[in-house]
Amino acid sequence: MFQRTANWVLPRLDRPYNRLDHLLAHFPPYARTVRWCWTQVLEWGRRAFDEGTVARKGMLKTAAAHRHRQLPDPALREKLTPPYPLGCKRLIYSSDFYPAMSQPNVELVTDPIERITERGIVTADGQERAIDVLVCATGFETVQLLSSITVTGLGGRTLRETWANGPEAFPGISVAGFPNMFLSLGPNTATGHTSTLLYIEPETQHSIACIQAVLKSGKRWIEVRPEVMRAHNDALQRRLAGSVWSLCRSWYRTQEGRIVALFPGFTAEYVKAVRHPNLNDYRMG
Repeated sequence: MFQRTANWVLPRLDRPYNRLDHLLAHFPPYARTVRWCWTQVLEWGRRAFDEGTVARKGMLKTAAAHRHRQLPDPALREKLTPPYPLGCKRLIYSSDFYPAMSQPNVELVTDPIERITERGIVTADGQERAIDVLVCATGFETVQLLSSITVTGLGGRTLRETWANGPEAFPGISVAGFPNMFLSLGPNTATGHTSTLLYIEPETQHSIACIQAVLKSGKRWIEVRPEVMRAHNDALQRRLAGSVWSLCRSWYRTQEGRIVALFPGFTAEYVKAVRHPNLNDYRMG
């Protein structure tokens, strides 16, 4: 495996489900309780992204213990120790990754790749390793959102042109100059600590409420006010500038360093702010 940067890996809390689990899953109060408990655990984990918190100290100790327990080889452990702060990139939860890297038929290569040849990969030290298959784990496209299609707004301006310096929306849903367009999981609505479904659901409720308002008023379109979107995104970037996500290069950021993928706060904050739109933030016609 050719590795550019080591990732933070935490143990996966996993176990086989038994017959009792399957029976209780069909008992709504139990299912709701389990969901609530896991939600609280994951929200507590969000605190681990803030420096000096008990959650962060606990997660750092857990990650270090996980590496030492599963990587007995000090040299390999050093290669797989992340050089950036925990949480700056997306966390990996796995109890299989480190053991896989320790297998005798696995080689971890950390030298930079210089070029790809017809036979294999040549690294910066001049060594060529023959390969049969090359799998590119290149990650996500989060900066050039919707770049594969042409979306045209007012005045013939495209979304690609509007987002030339990085995507922005309010609050990750509506874009000024693009009436009647609603996004799901748009800019700054991803999360590094819990399920994105918890963000998509209030976004959908927000969009439906806006559409219903247009229909009820007899109007034809609705659009977020430009000054509202500007103020919203300026406030987001001020919060994100001092966060752990600003401390390394990742798919959360543009090349200029602006964070366009993540919401800086907790899930409850986003849900409360988004679920019911303030129609004063919009204009209709």
